[in-house]
Amino acid sequence: MQNLYRVIAMAVIACLAVSFSTTFTAHQANDIVGEWYITDKTAVVSIFPKNGAYHGRLVWVEEPNMPNGEPKRDVLNPDRSKRSRTLMSYDFMANFKFDGQSTWRNGSIYNAEDGRTYSGQITLKNNNQLVLRGYIGMPILGRSVTWTRKK
Repeated sequence: MQNLYRVIAMAVIACLAVSFSTTFTAHQANDIVGEWYITDKTAVVSIFPKNGAYHGRLVWVEEPNMPNGEPKRDVLNPDRSKRSRTLMSYDFMANFKFDGQSTWRNGSIYNAEDGRTYSGQITLKNNNQLVLRGYIGMPILGRSVTWTRKK
């Protein structure tokens, strides 16, 4: 009878192991590299490796210019010396490190719309969708957006 319980227990453990291995697929660090549409598809961000971490830069914006034809600039940046730079000239996402599973953590995200820098993490939902979470302090105190890979 004890042997029967062991066999059943081993079968349950084996089934759970197979279930978890197919549900939680580990990703490779470079799986987020490429071009991504932001949520409303009004911009494309290129994510790339740099100095052992992952960074992001705008590479296309639906409306890159102000009404006068001049490129949009980082006018709300708290550092006055950076207010003249164009929005497509710098890495607004920086230093994301891969955790070995499906999340890139401890990065920063600069939001030109409010001039603030937030902590961030990226989670790859699948090969064509990622979730970018920006937060202050703890990830629970933040906001997430879903981006789609540009094909």
